[in-house]
Amino acid sequence: MRGRIMKYGFLSIMRKAINVDLVPHLGYNYRYGINEVFIMSKSAYVRARIEPDLKIGVEAIFSEFGVTPTQVITMLYKQVLRNHEIPIDLSLPNRETAKAIEEARNGEGIVKCKDVDDLFNQLGI
Repeated sequence: MRGRIMKYGFLSIMRKAINVDLVPHLGYNYRYGINEVFIMSKSAYVRARIEPDLKIGVEAIFSEFGVTPTQVITMLYKQVLRNHEIPIDLSLPNRETAKAIEEARNGEGIVKCKDVDDLFNQLGI
C-alpha cells in the first residue's frame, strides 16, 4: 500500500492510506538550528506478559514518578535507539535515605559549624 505526502506549510508528513493516530512532536534540527514539528504516528503496540504482582508494584512506583507504563516504555526505546545500550538507572531513595532527607528538611539532626576547623573538631578528626 503506497503512502501519500500531505504538505502543511513547512510541515510534510507521510501518511499511509490506513487510519492512524497522529501526534505532534516538537524536534530541534541541530544541523540548521531550527525547531521543526513532526507528526508522529503512535499506532504500534508492544505487548508483554508479566506477573500480576510485579505489574502492580512497578506501576505504583511509576505513579510516584508521575509517569505511565507507556511513557516509561517510550523513554526506554528512545534511550536504546539513541545510545545503542539498555540504559535506565532511575531510582528512588531507600527507606533509610528517605528518612534522612525528611529529617534534614524538617531541620532535625543538622549540625552547624563556624568554619572548617570546627567541622573537623565536631567530627573528631
